Amino acid sequence: MGCWQQLCCARVLRVKAKVLRRPWRDRALPEKRNRFLPVDEVKEEGAISRVYDTEMTVLVTDLKGFTSTTKKHGIIHFASIIIRKRQLCLPILHRYKAAHITTEADNLIVAFPSACDAAHAALELRAAIQKTNATLEEAKAHFAIQLNGVGIHCGVGLMQSAEGELLGEVARGAYVLGEDLCKGSEILVSEAVRLKLQEDPFFASASFNSREDQETGAIDFSYFELGGDWKDLQVDLASTEDQSFLHPSLLPLAQRHGKSGVELMMLDEAIHKHLRPQTVLMFSIDSQNGSQDEAAIMQMNKSRAALRPILEQHGGRALEAELFVFDQASQAVSAALAARAFG
Repeated sequence: MGCWQQLCCARVLRVKAKVLRRPWRDRALPEKRNRFLPVDEVKEEGAISRVYDTEMTVLVTDLKGFTSTTKKHGIIHFASIIIRKRQLCLPILHRYKAAHITTEADNLIVAFPSACDAAHAALELRAAIQKTNATLEEAKAHFAIQLNGVGIHCGVGLMQSAEGELLGEVARGAYVLGEDLCKGSEILVSEAVRLKLQEDPFFASASFNSREDQETGAIDFSYFELGGDWKDLQVDLASTEDQSFLHPSLLPLAQRHGKSGVELMMLDEAIHKHLRPQTVLMFSIDSQNGSQDEAAIMQMNKSRAALRPILEQHGGRALEAELFVFDQASQAVSAALAARAFG
């Protein structure tokens, strides 16, 4: 079993934390690390429920500002930013015929049959976010949605796990572009996507600025910033009351963006009533030699799988593979001691 790097407990309101930014492969959750395994090895893991038999395009969006925004304005505020982003973007994604949409923290991960539709959607969702931010008064500037960027990659062999997560080389490429390489709300596309867009008259005036100066070992293809004059792009903004694509329980978070003063205070009080104290236990496992190769990742996955029933035996509930919550602090401490003894 690997060496323990970290194991800690904290008494906090039930929230999901975002770790400091590291290269995607290093910070991916165990189940997400299947994205970095060869296709055959992923299939052997038994995690695949669907393999798309045609070329597909994956779009990944990323936000920034979690740490600074949460520290200053609280987790509810940042959660409301995530939900408002979804409220704005989901209608656009559906309109451009998204085949599969999933979320991961502040990310949207979307599969499209068409690379051109994915790029259209990326342009519109960015424009919708920018238009929304432009309407904010100075007193509500902290309600701005800070889009870090959008990554788009296409190819064959896209897979979907039983949990609905997108796996394989196409998903991995889009993740690296959207998570690790994007900045300043830019849209990065792979060489394969660029070739598709150049065949579409809509993108005839688009520019594709090579970003090969930013090398990364995580991908083996060229990529470009999608540029052009898109200021006349027309977008309709979903109302903060629109729950067409939101679960009703999430609507109050989006509604915060349409409230101010006493109304906002009353809404926040109502949201707080649904919070309850929880103890959070988070751990991480590293390989003996610090290796991040495929064999090491597989071994760490097995180690985490072995620890899960131990933590659950003490009342833990998994939010993520390395993040568990407990109703009582004593349960979390007992679980931590048992897990450490096992390791």
